[in-house]
Amino acid sequence: MHIELTKMNAFTKSCKILTKFGRVLKCIFYIYPKNWILCKRYPFLFVDSKYEEFWSGRYERTWLDFLPIGWQKRFGMKLVHDIDKYLKYNNITNYHIDDVKQMFGMLYWCDNGDEGLKKLINNYIFISKNVCVNCGADTNYVSTGYVLPYCNECAEY
Repeated sequence: MHIELTKMNAFTKSCKILTKFGRVLKCIFYIYPKNWILCKRYPFLFVDSKYEEFWSGRYERTWLDFLPIGWQKRFGMKLVHDIDKYLKYNNITNYHIDDVKQMFGMLYWCDNGDEGLKKLINNYIFISKNVCVNCGADTNYVSTGYVLPYCNECAEY
């Protein structure tokens, strides 16, 4: 009995090691290169050093990753392209993002942008109220308590 438990513990430990190794490989070969490319093209997406202590890798997350999945699918890259166009058109080089998240069922975007950029982001804040946080479809329901917009299909869960 003791020998079987020892073998089982060794097997469990090896599975845990392989799972951690798999996560590391996923980060090295999929997440980091994708985020590295995004940060090189759009430097304002890079999460700066004040958040580095919370994330294990330098390019593990970008500011775009802080948005709910549905919003990323629906308007995430369009928002990034529009900000980039605005910054290039107005020759703004010192733009940085302080915080991105979902708050009270809508986009919360904190940055050092000027009034024109705030108007652009306010358009996306208005859009986010009507986009499902899970799938990106148009919303029909808003949850109570922790406020989140949901579509018909996602509201059933």
